[in-house]
Amino acid sequence: MKMLLRWDRESAGRDVLDAIFPNQKARKAAEEMVRTMKGNHGSLTNSQMKEFAISLNEGIGAVKYSYRNFYAYVLKKMVDLGLVGRDVPLWSAAARRTVWGYSLRRLKIPKRPPGEEYDFWKAAWLMARSWNRLLDGGDGTAG
Repeated sequence: MKMLLRWDRESAGRDVLDAIFPNQKARKAAEEMVRTMKGNHGSLTNSQMKEFAISLNEGIGAVKYSYRNFYAYVLKKMVDLGLVGRDVPLWSAAARRTVWGYSLRRLKIPKRPPGEEYDFWKAAWLMARSWNRLLDGGDGTAG
């Protein structure tokens, strides 16, 4: 799978979602999804994700984004990068059973960046740290 990520020395201080989604509408849809998932203990069931995608399609909330494009582009890219887990078992108190859904994943990285020079590994580490900061309640900037 071919994936474009824009992350270099100049962009290292930006939000990780800027690097993943160069399209502004897709980035806003991803931000809204992360915000919704964080408000729901970091996860959404399959039906909740469907309702969220429908609300994006109808323009309810901060951004109007196509249902099909959300699943095919935004959610798929985040699952492929390992930022969101798919088919995660979740306990539903209302249904009193286990249901399947999506969950935000905190990336496991070392405390210090690898190496002295700026290369692929350092860029990957900076992106992972930016993602973890976004999940921890920060603004998601790598700086």
